[in-house]
Amino acid sequence: MRPALLLWAILLPACLEIGTDRCRDTLCPLGQRCDEDSGQCVADDLCAGVLCPAGLSCDPADGTCRGGSSDPCRGVTCSETESCDPQTGRCTPNPPPPTLSPTIIDRIGRPGISHLLLNPFGLFRVNNMPEQTAVSQDKYNADGQPGRWTTAFSPYLRFNLGIFDAMDGICGNQVLAAAALNASRYNALANLLSADMLQLNTSAVACSAFLAVEFGAADCGGRRPTYDVIDTLYTLLITGTPITPVGDGVSSTTQLSDLFPFLPPPP
Repeated sequence: MRPALLLWAILLPACLEIGTDRCRDTLCPLGQRCDEDSGQCVADDLCAGVLCPAGLSCDPADGTCRGGSSDPCRGVTCSETESCDPQTGRCTPNPPPPTLSPTIIDRIGRPGISHLLLNPFGLFRVNNMPEQTAVSQDKYNADGQPGRWTTAFSPYLRFNLGIFDAMDGICGNQVLAAAALNASRYNALANLLSADMLQLNTSAVACSAFLAVEFGAADCGGRRPTYDVIDTLYTLLITGTPITPVGDGVSSTTQLSDLFPFLPPPP
């Protein structure tokens, strides 16, 4: 045999052995894994990723935390103002709640008002200078004094209500619009909307409409998830009556529910 062929014959079995998956045909019992270097079954690391409480350590035999006393808070019942100390098992006073920032960044009242009526075109003037829309909205959202909301923001809303009133070509049919054609025509609606709080009637047995309490209906009012709030606002601002509804052209693509969490489960 030539030297080259002899060397190839010697190295070939070694090369095949190196490239062989030693664990290919190995089936290990539960709790063990095949070692790729030896092809033998070895105990798996059952403690990998196991975090034990202080004073305990992970037992590699079964992956459980051992070596310490049982949970000192097991069976301990504390009052609403106390919590069990996991170190001593005793009830200790709860820490004081964190201090909340006095700065309000948004409201949870009537949706759509700030976008539709609060200086949407940047035409409202303050100190005879046009105010940017974002500035007006930030002032509105950050104001935490409800007692002054009507005085501070009714002028903003009144300034733009006439634009919506004219959209159907009929001036004066907006809800609460006064008959007189003067600067106070839209005062009533501007004052109502600037007091930006959802009103509820807890004695009512029916809940069927957004802004129902504000307009004197025998309804619980508020805002159910199934209400199309923007369509309601457009209708009241433009035609003044649900008999002639005005929509925004956007329909809901999700089936909502009045029960928490309101949205259907994911597919």
